Amino acid sequence: MLAWGLSASAEMVIDNFEEGLAVMSVNDSQTNTTVNSTGLSTANTIGGERYADLFWESGSGSILLDINKTNSGKCVYSSPSEVRGYYDLTYGRSTALNADLTESGANGAFKLIWSMSDMASPVTITVTNTGGLSSFTFDSPDGGFTLNPLQTQFVNFASFTGFDFSDVDRIDVRVHGVVSFDGTLDAIIVGVPEPATAGIVALVTLGLFGWRRWRAYHSQA
Repeated sequence: MLAWGLSASAEMVIDNFEEGLAVMSVNDSQTNTTVNSTGLSTANTIGGERYADLFWESGSGSILLDINKTNSGKCVYSSPSEVRGYYDLTYGRSTALNADLTESGANGAFKLIWSMSDMASPVTITVTNTGGLSSFTFDSPDGGFTLNPLQTQFVNFASFTGFDFSDVDRIDVRVHGVVSFDGTLDAIIVGVPEPATAGIVALVTLGLFGWRRWRAYHSQA
């Protein structure tokens, strides 16, 4: 389980999707689209800017990506049967983040909080600085159409070979979107690794009360 009281002070929000509206659609006629959200609070989105790119790859029908639609505070991806695509979320594309994601050594993992994932779909996180880049790919939860309670996926910094997380200029998150994939991200944050596992990727459940408590804490920070 998550240690809310001890780890909250070190956690850093990459994106909680509470700002920056994006309502996007692609198909075989318009195969890609981009929404650049600027002027966001750095308490909600690292660097105050988010690029969202949506791509169609195959199939007949439209792929949708909605971020904070109707003030939902969610990033919602959906594709109809037999349609394939993917989306990218980028932080630090126009201006380098120069961010210490470790918070002077306190943090050691990305945390992806999911409220829906109807099947396992590859997710790639890429981090970049002046020394180069490093990527790691893993699968989203395979928990059925809705994940009740919410599930938090820990991706330890150790997964990224030889990368210095004390100086990160750019973060890219790609959700590859296998055929007919539907998935909802509630937040991307960094914090302490899940202590119950020695693995580089871990999955734990997060009750609705715990998630509301986390949001309330960070809205007051």
